[in-house]
Amino acid sequence: MLLQTSNAQETIFEEDTYVPRTSGPLPKHTYLPSGLVQTNPRGRHPIFDLIEGAEREWQEKLDRQSTTLEEAVTEYGRRYQRPPPRGFDKWWEYVQKHNVSLVDEYDQILEDLGPYYAYTPRAVRALQNANVGTMGTFTIVSDPSTGSIRVDSFNFGDNPGVINALSQRVKAQLELMRGYDADKTDGSEGIEKDLIAATGPWQVTFRSDDGPGDFNDWEFNQILKDRVEDEDYVKWAEKPDMAYRGWASACPPNSFLRQTVYDENAGSLDKTEKYFIADHRKAMNPCWQPQLTKVSGFLASHGQGPGPQERKKIVFSLSKTEGLHGDILTVPNDLADPWFEGSEEIAWSDKGDDRIVWRDWTTGVFHHPDMPWRTSHRVNMVTTLTAKSGDRSVLPARGINQPVGTPHIVDAGELNPALADVGYIIRPIQCDGGACEEMETMFDWRRPLTLQKLRKYKFLLDIDGNGWSTRFKPFLTANSVVMKATIFPEWYMDRIQPWVHYVPVRMDMGDVYDILTFFNGNMDGNGEDGNDDLAERIAAAGKDWVARFWRKEDMIAYTYRLFLEYARLVSDDRQKMNFVPGPSMVVQGQGD
Repeated sequence: MLLQTSNAQETIFEEDTYVPRTSGPLPKHTYLPSGLVQTNPRGRHPIFDLIEGAEREWQEKLDRQSTTLEEAVTEYGRRYQRPPPRGFDKWWEYVQKHNVSLVDEYDQILEDLGPYYAYTPRAVRALQNANVGTMGTFTIVSDPSTGSIRVDSFNFGDNPGVINALSQRVKAQLELMRGYDADKTDGSEGIEKDLIAATGPWQVTFRSDDGPGDFNDWEFNQILKDRVEDEDYVKWAEKPDMAYRGWASACPPNSFLRQTVYDENAGSLDKTEKYFIADHRKAMNPCWQPQLTKVSGFLASHGQGPGPQERKKIVFSLSKTEGLHGDILTVPNDLADPWFEGSEEIAWSDKGDDRIVWRDWTTGVFHHPDMPWRTSHRVNMVTTLTAKSGDRSVLPARGINQPVGTPHIVDAGELNPALADVGYIIRPIQCDGGACEEMETMFDWRRPLTLQKLRKYKFLLDIDGNGWSTRFKPFLTANSVVMKATIFPEWYMDRIQPWVHYVPVRMDMGDVYDILTFFNGNMDGNGEDGNDDLAERIAAAGKDWVARFWRKEDMIAYTYRLFLEYARLVSDDRQKMNFVPGPSMVVQGQGD
């Protein structure tokens, strides 16, 4: 729905700052170490470049995948300078049988597990054993004596409701590790027997909540990396530097967040400039975007950040932050939500609302007088997109071969109803100390929307709650453009392409008006200057991606490979746990 007014030029835009086209190629934009691109007004709209570049990168990734076991083994050696783990051939059989795509894209697993090669196997097991039985965890074991992968212990407190809810999370994790649902099949088609045969006995402890638990120390992580390269070990009880730097402890010395200790404006963005996310993983990293420590409710809740850990942990979690945490990512399998069930597809041309839509609870931060909740990401988003007055700087939509120019100033009272339909649902939660009552009067409270109703909108916003997103997958199925704002990378990050399958959005919403205007067109027009065709293409690509790359088989394949790797890490004879290739295979990086 594009807002049209008879006197739009007089009341909405202060001036036309269009930069005329000059002969020759248009100048390029500036790509920053923070993962953002800074707009050059004399260049074409940067979203054209972002989409074109992303589509090219995605196709190149698809084209270079291994097609045989020999190629996969060689590619593994090239990437990681070691052989694959034992059982890799059975894993390959599984991914071939189940048409798992992107067979080489599992960098996240070695990125997570790699630092622990600086510990002896015994030390890694000691780090693991330290987690067993701690509050909010559950432990699963591989037991060759019974031929089963099973729950060994859990500690969810004594609340029956909590125990029941988290028990479903345990069951979901077991399904992925076994490769089947024990309530529906005998397991003959699963991976359990092959995984146990390849790996033997081991145990692993999972966090049951949504957030991370292993806070990085940059200097200590560098020591770990150096020891891995030197094939040497650190002592199990070796401690990091215990000096307090807060969140900055996790960042390299040249990072902006580390520099804020001396210069509070380090890494600040020029508010007169326009920025978009070019590299979503980098843009999630607070080390290079210090403002995230104030915008993200999860980070801001800890003030300047936690103190240093006594020692590194080995933590299996559903989500973590980029740069700040060292948790080992696992695959969430309990995604069921009754609000998103039973909906029917709506064709793009039949979607009746061009706006971005969002409905959800007041999660993302604990709302209390001692917490900076008023500036947290969800509160900021709702406040920004429902404001009835105030100036908004909006980059205009221009043709693909035209300079984008400089932003227009638009009144929020007219802009927001035209572009956004967002609101908190039902009542305040996660609040105390008078914050609940304050929020009651701050916001208009809405009813939840089923996925069928959400499908009528062309743009769906997925913004962080307390941790990983349960909405991203069902949103992608809706044949709408999913606009995602997050600081939490998840297991699929190597296997999805921003600006092809979804649109990355800054946590502070500094680009949301510009993105919507690019796709929908300028408010004083009729949509002809927009790029509805590109939005439709992203929506279709996201829907196709879920069907091809986020099936149960894809989640099992990731989990299967994760625990082949983990079992080698904790084995007393890591060399023996390497995959032994056939005589015709050459593995780059194979040790003696």
